[in-house]
Amino acid sequence: MKTAIRNRSEKDFIVEQRVHNFNPGPAALPLPVLEEIREDLLSFRGSGMSIVEISHRSAEFDEVLTDAT
Repeated sequence: MKTAIRNRSEKDFIVEQRVHNFNPGPAALPLPVLEEIREDLLSFRGSGMSIVEISHRSAEFDEVLTDAT
């Protein structure tokens, strides 16, 4: 599975037309927000680790909490 994902190019993941969900609940995020999230999932603020991989005791995680409040 990992190899299959690694062998795909970025254009394989680009959707030709964005779909908007008008139902109650989550809404479509602006493309710049999604692009920033994509970068942080690969390497959060240049740390070399994904945002979901950093320690909840790290300074980087503390910054996320501070920024969110």
